[in-house]
Amino acid sequence: MARWTPELKVFADSYIADPWHDRVRAALSAWPALSIPEARKRANTALNRTDVRAYCQGVLGEVLEVCEVTPEKTYGAIAKIAYGNPQDYIREDGLPIPIQDLPAHVAAAIAEIEYTELGGIRRTKIKSFNRLEALKLLLQAQGLLQDRPARTGAEDITKTLQEIADKLPV
Repeated sequence: MARWTPELKVFADSYIADPWHDRVRAALSAWPALSIPEARKRANTALNRTDVRAYCQGVLGEVLEVCEVTPEKTYGAIAKIAYGNPQDYIREDGLPIPIQDLPAHVAAAIAEIEYTELGGIRRTKIKSFNRLEALKLLLQAQGLLQDRPARTGAEDITKTLQEIADKLPV
């Protein structure tokens, strides 16, 4: 196994630090004179090394552990979005519940709150995270939905829903 060079360490640390784990960007941090295709090739070579891959996975695993990221918490966060009910944001008199008074599971599904005032009337616009995308992630995690090419037309949607329903336990 080839030895670790200072550039390889810079590459691995840059790869870990990049929120998208962009291997090309990490390679350009370590070897700035490379072209994009050369950086891609160098990054792939570096990440194919078992010692580099083990180092990156070890550090990322420690980060997940320190942040207490678990599959259960991840599924729970996605479920809060997928099963969120917009009615939970509104009081019986039709006014929005103040954000500080919302239960945590309800507030977790909110992506954005926008306040506007026009003519002395305050308007609140609440935008949730994408519920359909969250449902899709949960279905995929349970093996009930595989990636498929996009379909169009009501017949295709009905067929897809029927296929999903057929896989659900009775």
